[in-house]
Amino acid sequence: MRAKKQPRLVVITLAMALLLTACSPPAGPIQEEKVIITVLADISAKDMDLYWAKLAAKFPEVKLDVTVQTTLAPADEIARRVAHGDVADLVFSQSLNAELSGLSECFLDLSGKSYTSRYQTSYLNALDVDGRIYCLPAGLTAQGLVYNQTFFDENGLEVPTNYEEFAALCGQIQALGTRPGMLLSGNRAPAELFARCYSLDKPHSLAAWKWAGEFNTGTATAQEGDLDSVFDMLDSFSALGLTDPGDYSFNRWGHLRKLATREVTMILGDASVPIEMANQSSTDTFRLMPLFSPTDGKGYFFTVPLSSLAVSKQVAEDPAKAEAMDRILEYITSEEGQRELMDLDKALISPVTGMREIGDEAFYRTAKDLLNDERLLNIVEFPGFAYTLNMELGRYLHGETSQAQLTQAMDDAAHGRAGTQQQAIATAERSFTLAETNALALDAMCEALDADVALLRQSSSRHSMYQYCLNGAIYEGPVTETDLLCIQPAVENSRTDYPLARLEMTGAQLLELLSYEGAYYYHGVTVLYRWDGARGGYAAEALLDGAGNKLDPETHFTVAFLSQSPLGEQNYLSRELSGATLWTALEEYMKARGTLTPSDPNPAVYEK
Repeated sequence: MRAKKQPRLVVITLAMALLLTACSPPAGPIQEEKVIITVLADISAKDMDLYWAKLAAKFPEVKLDVTVQTTLAPADEIARRVAHGDVADLVFSQSLNAELSGLSECFLDLSGKSYTSRYQTSYLNALDVDGRIYCLPAGLTAQGLVYNQTFFDENGLEVPTNYEEFAALCGQIQALGTRPGMLLSGNRAPAELFARCYSLDKPHSLAAWKWAGEFNTGTATAQEGDLDSVFDMLDSFSALGLTDPGDYSFNRWGHLRKLATREVTMILGDASVPIEMANQSSTDTFRLMPLFSPTDGKGYFFTVPLSSLAVSKQVAEDPAKAEAMDRILEYITSEEGQRELMDLDKALISPVTGMREIGDEAFYRTAKDLLNDERLLNIVEFPGFAYTLNMELGRYLHGETSQAQLTQAMDDAAHGRAGTQQQAIATAERSFTLAETNALALDAMCEALDADVALLRQSSSRHSMYQYCLNGAIYEGPVTETDLLCIQPAVENSRTDYPLARLEMTGAQLLELLSYEGAYYYHGVTVLYRWDGARGGYAAEALLDGAGNKLDPETHFTVAFLSQSPLGEQNYLSRELSGATLWTALEEYMKARGTLTPSDPNPAVYEK
């Protein structure tokens, strides 16, 4: 029999008295408390956990409290955090750049620090904000076309040396019945591809950088940017089979999967790709070649920051913390620290003077003689209209809009004539915690599926780039599509239909999932937890109804669940996909209410 829905119960908090007893002082010196430094990182390198452990070992007097954030829109997420002052002591992000609004309000100026002088001036110039430096590059990798060398060898294919040979290579691959390559993947792919094409079209052009800077600040227009050849380049890549309108509906996992299964032979990437291919059980060998420009025929690599460092202004208010932070950054920018950092993603290039090449990976061998100043390009970024490009460039590739219409949309977005502010879906009366954001999402899932219960996994202590949990919180004020994109689980994609699953399970099965406290955020049921001395924590004992009575373990529940979350068949009676996604559930829930008010998640009762 299906359980009747119960209203949300207020969490019962049991005050636990701590009895303090007098005792004699311990023998030996008293251990001083560690300096706590909070860290926010959005780097998905495989061995990032190991890096933090090594760094902590170097500084035993410091405790690094690390939060690893994986999101579908890292640039938007870090921008949201900076805008709301929600940053850690040390931010270690792939999305920090000089164009990010609010840097000076959130972060310390590092231009006068001794370790800043170690960097190559060319890399610091790109981060200069009116003579101040608020973030430092932690490492750089060379990105180009990752190709399947095993496939090339089997079919007698040669690595090209110019665009004409590259075009012929794409034709040879197509003749073999395989798609040559895939330059688009993920929600940010169109804007990123446009930025790369602009850089390829005008390599090492100071005028191009000058216009891009003026455009980003609203003092120049897209019509003045001479973008015809950039669009010609996009059309050329499409004609070679390297772009398709549907490509950016794939997340990174789907992108890599196509390379692993030989559906494509080339993708944009760096030395992290072979690692991912091993995770995909591919035994092929992968190497790097440049991306060839139809404008001048040459091949180029993009220098991509693996990460940038920034220090919160709040650190300066604590002398002990400020001193510890300086020592940590002195180490990170040293030769030893750089080598340790570069090992994470097998990066080849260090931004620190005198350490240009510190890697000698087999992956780079076929391209290493080309990795010089002439072939290395910094990417010209366009954050002012990245959102517009991600939407409108897809339509352009579909043939649904013209170049003139796309250019006009870029101007409108960058200069505010159509308004850069997205329309609000709802308004949050105050900022939500992550737990409160999960509570709202769970309520929305229950409502969308007419379910008794909803479950969302909590973030595990060990970082995974494919997280099945919410990745951001709702902030006070207007809630827009960007906010929804930022809080989506990393396995979601707003432009692809991932329906929510409706499960039927018994109370006993539900209790088994909730037996480990902290495994799931849940809604629609109250859990009785009892202290388990042998386990050293609370264990779920029973599910309670609204009156506090224990429910029969055989009671049936309908449960709203993220369909990609791993769950064994033994955990439910039946499973079907719904017509709703988490995105649509959140959007409809928010629109129906208009004003969003935080509520407590996870109703629970704790007993000794």
